[in-house]
Amino acid sequence: MNNPSAPPRPNAVIFDMDGLMLDTEIIYHRAWQNAVIDLGYAIDNDFLHGLIGIRTEECEEMLRTALDAASPLDAFPLDTFRQHWPRRWREIAETEGIARKPGLLDLLDLLEDRRIPKAVATSSSQDEAEYSLTVSQLRARFPVVVSGDQVRHGKPAPDLFLAAAQRLGVEPTRCVAFEDSSVGAIAASAAGMRTYIVPDLVQPSADARAQAADVFSSLHQALALFGG
Repeated sequence: MNNPSAPPRPNAVIFDMDGLMLDTEIIYHRAWQNAVIDLGYAIDNDFLHGLIGIRTEECEEMLRTALDAASPLDAFPLDTFRQHWPRRWREIAETEGIARKPGLLDLLDLLEDRRIPKAVATSSSQDEAEYSLTVSQLRARFPVVVSGDQVRHGKPAPDLFLAAAQRLGVEPTRCVAFEDSSVGAIAASAAGMRTYIVPDLVQPSADARAQAADVFSSLHQALALFGG
């Protein structure tokens, strides 16, 4: 017998990428810190934590603003940084690999067994997303990947999630979303999706918690949502 209080089975699932499926946030942080140091500047972890979930181009502008304010006599060379940090990122990824988060493969297997469509909605650029998903051997499992440079507004606006649902041909309110960041959870909730947070480097804000259906310690807990 069905539980009348249980939420309806979703018609599709939307995944964030960095920090949710892949252990890549720490790679970004190391790459950005190294690139900034190479240019004679410095940033701390608190600043980097504030960038989690935000589109790359917006993060770069936030970095320039912060470093210009810290060194008003010297304009931060953003164009040089934009060329430099991706090389640093790939050096780390190619040397150490890209780890998948615990529970991810079991969850993907279950969704495929249940024939529930899925997509990626990531703030990373298309090139970054394609590279990360390919190296982590996940690209073939996602027919739909929406990246931050493909929508007008990044998270916390709902554009990424709305675009992912549209490409899957599913109403947003019939989608479940998984996010690690507060801005991502707020974006998915604004799109009308039932949203679950699996924190990575930073715990969710009170606002994100209030809007989310639940906060999980890992993707293993998500299996129960689909009868696993």
